[in-house]
This record gives sequence, structure tokens and C-alpha cells, in this order.
Amino acid sequence: MDAVEAEARRRFKERAVQVLETLEETYFDALAVDHTAAEAVLLAHLMTACDGYKEVLMIPDWNRRPRAGWVTSVAFRATLDRGPTVPFALEARHYEHARQLAVTIDRDRPGERLPGKLRRENALIARNYRVISFTELEILADPVDCRERVEGVLLDMVDDVLTDAGIMIQGSLDTA
Repeated sequence: MDAVEAEARRRFKERAVQVLETLEETYFDALAVDHTAAEAVLLAHLMTACDGYKEVLMIPDWNRRPRAGWVTSVAFRATLDRGPTVPFALEARHYEHARQLAVTIDRDRPGERLPGKLRRENALIARNYRVISFTELEILADPVDCRERVEGVLLDMVDDVLTDAGIMIQGSLDTA
């Protein structure tokens, strides 16, 4: 049995290297030439996030995100359906039911509620996007907390989508 377990562990390590190489390739392909340190760190965290049920799918183009199936997608520097561009856009989807999230980085006088910021946020909300904003300092100081906060919102969004689809009943999956 030791030989069997050793072979299983060898294969797991081999596959882990393949997964790491794919993640790194996807990450470096997605980064823009002019990316900031905060964008780079948050990208790594969001492309390896979980929506509470499964891993998030990194996509290169927001407008070509999956429109069917049960998937949560993330795009970097996403242009939202001929609208504004946001640092990160995420979508929780179960076939025709979907919820979207825009993640913004507050660079202009962080923490202040300025008229321009409010207009941008309200424009996103008017497009039915939930919005979460981080400062660069928050991201660089504690990227794990930022990712976990996004994951919490994603879990709520997925639960809403599953409820809309008739799969979630009173906070638990319908297994009937």
C-alpha cells in the first residue's frame, strides 16, 4: 500500500506543478503593461478565489464571459457591456440567472465620498452591479482580507442566483 500512496502523491505533485504553471501563465497574460502593485496583488487573489461552492473562473474578456452553466467569472480591467471600465468585474451565474459585482480601487483621496466617486458608483449600481471598493493600502496591507470580503459578497450573490433558479430553498440547497 505504501507504493500506491507514494504513486498517488507523486501524481498529485506533478499535477500541482501543472496547475501552478497554468495559473502563472493566466496571471501574466492578464496583467496590463501599466498595472499597479495593488492591481497585481488583487488579481492573484481574485483569480484564485472561491464563490462559496467552487473556484472562480478567470476570463480574459468580460464581454465573452460564459452565459450558460453554473459559473462565477472574474475579469481584470473589464469594460462593462459598452459602459465603464472597472479594475475587476465578477459574475455569479446559474444559466439565465446572474448577479454582477464591480470591484474598484479608490485612488483619489481614499476614504472620501467625492461627487465623482459617487457618480461612478451610482452608474454601476444603475447597471445592477453590486460595488465593493478598496484602497491600494488596504489591498497591499491585507490582500487576504480583501479577497475574503469579495468571497463573502460572491457567496451571497451565488445564493441569490440559486434562489432565483429555484435550487436554493430557505438557505440550503434543494437536494430533492
